[in-house]
Amino acid sequence: MVNDFRSFRSFRSQILVISCQMLPPLMNSSVKKMIEARFGKAIHYSKDCEVLAKSIENACNSRISATTLKRLFGFAKSIEQPRLFTLDTLASYIGYQDWGNLLADIAEKENTKVKKLPGSDRRISETVDIYALQQQRVFSFTTNSIDIARVIKLCHQFGGAREIASFITDLINFAAQTKNLLFMKQVFKLPNIFDESMHDQGQIFYIGQTIGLALRSFPELCPELIGEYARNAKARKYLIEWFVDEDYVLEHYGKLLDEYHQYQKSKVQDRLFYFALKYSQSLQSGDLIQQKKWYNKLKMLKFSNSIHPIPAGRYVGICMAEEQRHPFRKNSEYYKILCEYVIGATYENAIAFLLFLNRYLFKARRTDWMTAAIDLFNAQTEAWPHKEKSHWGLKNENQLFIYQAYVYDLQADQNKAKTCIRKVDPNRFEAFMYKQIHMD
Repeated sequence: MVNDFRSFRSFRSQILVISCQMLPPLMNSSVKKMIEARFGKAIHYSKDCEVLAKSIENACNSRISATTLKRLFGFAKSIEQPRLFTLDTLASYIGYQDWGNLLADIAEKENTKVKKLPGSDRRISETVDIYALQQQRVFSFTTNSIDIARVIKLCHQFGGAREIASFITDLINFAAQTKNLLFMKQVFKLPNIFDESMHDQGQIFYIGQTIGLALRSFPELCPELIGEYARNAKARKYLIEWFVDEDYVLEHYGKLLDEYHQYQKSKVQDRLFYFALKYSQSLQSGDLIQQKKWYNKLKMLKFSNSIHPIPAGRYVGICMAEEQRHPFRKNSEYYKILCEYVIGATYENAIAFLLFLNRYLFKARRTDWMTAAIDLFNAQTEAWPHKEKSHWGLKNENQLFIYQAYVYDLQADQNKAKTCIRKVDPNRFEAFMYKQIHMD
């Protein structure tokens, strides 16, 4: 029995050694070499970390303790992950913006392209792609960590695979739950993930949406991430512009908008997007002075029919809400815009424009303009024989049924009103509009 116990202890020790070897090393050889090159000498002894600490403080005006450096270089035991500030400071010391950019650069240099194999071998290769992603997913969950360098390499290798989207969304959710700010900051820098030549917009949208929903669930992450996302062009597009979280415009999304406007305001559409949502923010807070302020800013913009249908719908709706003395008339400048976005547009663009237009018209009880808009749309319906709809088209159409039903009710056409209401599928509501439409 004694021998069995000794064998078990020996076996357990081997398992612990293997487990430690499996954990992703923070201070890998590439990073260590770069730090040593910047420092000017190899780091062989613990006392070298004391001199290194002073060098880092002088170069970065930020302090990392010698004790922390000793842990990172393996001269002292460590049971905690270093703080993100520590890693970002190290990255800055060797010339990088932050730790995520450093890891991305290392992964790109070490990346080797996967060769496509012919015939049955190619199918085997594609299967291995999926398994490699699943293996990394399980590894992250079991070790309670994310090896960012490994994830970056997988994105380089398998970034074109459809499975990559679910892989990334799983890691985002896991990172949010474990407060892994390092990975959350890295998401929009991952290679190939936000490449529209490799992925359809639906895949990219739901990755951005996953980030948006994570910010809702874990608001404590927002102070660290808002500035980071506002500085990143991909985050501005796929998170802030695509996931317009009106339900939270008085909370973190409103702060995201303000940061966004610091970096993106050169185009009329950028400013229209921002001003319209600031108007929505003041509308929700009941601040009439701010409502007037943002309406006035919108009116100063030079509008054109090249504006995307959603901000265009917001623009006309807000103007009509504020200009209560402007009755419906066909010679109105707004009716001209209405015709351009309904008669002169595809079915999908028309319903996107009408949905956002009618939301503001309904809130302001501009039933004259609502009726005119829906009547124009109904008259134009036959001009779209196929009515091709994407995923977003189906969702916009579903939500527009509500406002169509309201107009039919105004016109005392109960049959059409009931038909529209029966078509509404609550499961197709946009996550970021559900609460707002419910309140409407």
